[in-house]
Amino acid sequence: MSQNPKKKNKRQSPGGGAALGILLALLLAAAMGGVSYGVYRLLYKAPTRSDPAPTQAPVVTPAPEQSTAAPMFTPEPTPLHVHLWKEATCTEPRTCQSCGEIDGEPLGHEPSEADYWTPSRCLRCGEELSPPVTPDFELHEMNVNMDQNMTMNYYTVCANDPSKVTVGQAVISRYSVMKSSKKIASIMGNNWVLPEKEGYEWRFLELEILFNDYNAQYFGFNIRETMENYYEMADHSVKPDFNALLPTPDPNATPTPTPNPLQVISEDHNNATHVYTQDALWVEENCWYEYNFVVEYQGQSYICTRVYDGALSGWEQGSNTFHYATAVQVPVGFDGCVFCLYDARHGMAPADWHYFYEAADQNTLYFRLS
Repeated sequence: MSQNPKKKNKRQSPGGGAALGILLALLLAAAMGGVSYGVYRLLYKAPTRSDPAPTQAPVVTPAPEQSTAAPMFTPEPTPLHVHLWKEATCTEPRTCQSCGEIDGEPLGHEPSEADYWTPSRCLRCGEELSPPVTPDFELHEMNVNMDQNMTMNYYTVCANDPSKVTVGQAVISRYSVMKSSKKIASIMGNNWVLPEKEGYEWRFLELEILFNDYNAQYFGFNIRETMENYYEMADHSVKPDFNALLPTPDPNATPTPTPNPLQVISEDHNNATHVYTQDALWVEENCWYEYNFVVEYQGQSYICTRVYDGALSGWEQGSNTFHYATAVQVPVGFDGCVFCLYDARHGMAPADWHYFYEAADQNTLYFRLS
């Protein structure tokens, strides 16, 4: 079938009449208060595939207006500081551990009193502040040089001619520390049963000095000995006040005799003189010399007792031996007694010297009863 090229199917667009009709319909709907569904369908044309989908216009948020005024500054409140105090010590003041603030001064040390056995320490913190007190023997460089069974030369002047010197051989033949004097009595005889006191002990020694040189045989010899305190040498010109150290007596009790008075003893032994430099009293019933002395030990005062005796063997074949024994009763543990042999040229206390370091020299012999 032939077609007329001039006659083509052609979609007709609405003409002017249709547009006028639509306008009238809208006006009518507006007059009636709205657009009906039917009119909406009439007016709405569904998009075709070729028609672009309607797009929503983007919403533009206007930028806020910039203020030209300076901003207001509001400081944050400072919290109240609470000190965390570290208390003051002997060396540091009271200090806040958080901020370092200092309050006051250090407390300073509170020293204890040093003695010969213990140093000075702070009573608060315990720090050692100073060493123990230096003993008098060390202070004056008087060194212990004798030991038991050690023979030493003993230099002293002759009894009948002090310009001449004799030399004896001295030895400590026995030394013991004991609680009771019974052992001493077993050595020295029953007359050496010594009194006992609570808190005391006995220290006992025996000494022998052999003289056999020419000067000793023809001019005699002098022996000088003393018992000194290693820690604190006594002033021999001052007599101890024993009554001040004795307990208050009971007025109803029998009076207690005062410790033995002090007096000098000097003896002549066959052209040889034996002089005890420390004052003593001869105890006839016991056949010994006895005297009392005082020591300070660990903060307390103690009345101590010393007994001693000596005898010469006499000249036999050009030799003469001096046998000597002594015992001291001291507080338990006290090791300060020093037995000293010194040259008789230096005389006796208190006439010739007050402190023993005035009489000692390089030949003096020392045995410590420790």
